[in-house]
Amino acid sequence: MGKSRSGPFGFGGIAGSETIAELVKRAAADGSVVAIVLRVDSPGGDVLASDLIWREVMQARRAGKPVIASMGDLAASGGYLVSVAADAIVAEPSTLTGSIGVFALKPDLSGLLGKIGVAAVTLKRGQHADLQSFTRRWTAEERTLVEKQVLAFYELFLSRVGEGRRLPREALDRIAGGQVWTGAQALERGLVDQLGSLENAILLAREKAGFSPGADLEVRSFEPDRGLLDALAGSLVPSLAPSEHSSLSALAAQLPELRAAALLLEMGPLVALPPGWIGSPGASPTSGSTP
Repeated sequence: MGKSRSGPFGFGGIAGSETIAELVKRAAADGSVVAIVLRVDSPGGDVLASDLIWREVMQARRAGKPVIASMGDLAASGGYLVSVAADAIVAEPSTLTGSIGVFALKPDLSGLLGKIGVAAVTLKRGQHADLQSFTRRWTAEERTLVEKQVLAFYELFLSRVGEGRRLPREALDRIAGGQVWTGAQALERGLVDQLGSLENAILLAREKAGFSPGADLEVRSFEPDRGLLDALAGSLVPSLAPSEHSSLSALAAQLPELRAAALLLEMGPLVALPPGWIGSPGASPTSGSTP
């Protein structure tokens, strides 16, 4: 859920439903766009987030824009759910996809907290308000409630796949249940339409839009708004080339103050900074404060 952001500790990245849905909506509303290629490289994620992206892809198709899903190394679970909204799916032979399934879990830190002498007190309004609390395990009643929710999400997932791939429930039951398939296996089971690369998906998008492979069309990437570090790089030296922007962003990311501020801004409005980050009146550089 939320906006796309860097992964924990700066490794990898997380595709947020808010960002991806907005990009699909922007492409669908752009009169110069004749078709959309949705590149998917994800092991999955939040059910609602995946469904929100699925909805926006469906809206794009209803607006008359053909959508082709292009699968990368991974397009499983929620990554597969968003793909089935497309007009066609192109997967690499070695793509890991499918994983049509839903699960729920939560850590139970009660044992650890007990060992280190931490006592947790919960003030709640509502019997199950602390259902996701890390300080205790689920009760039998709560586990039943969670299982019902998981089954409801799973049925929604199956209905989305059945609708998108035109597969009967009997066929779905044989290939779903969390089973993971390669792209080649997925093709045999009707989960994707053809094998190929991103370039093949672009050619298919041209075809679906009614253009020949040699038509003079521009392939344009719809990118989310830049993060704080990229924005800083762009505002400091606006004449730099994109590759140089990336280099400057990498240098900026090495400054712990800027990196921390960027992470804070991704979580919400930044309302305060520690005084030591911006220095204090009359403080000298040798006093330990940051100018």
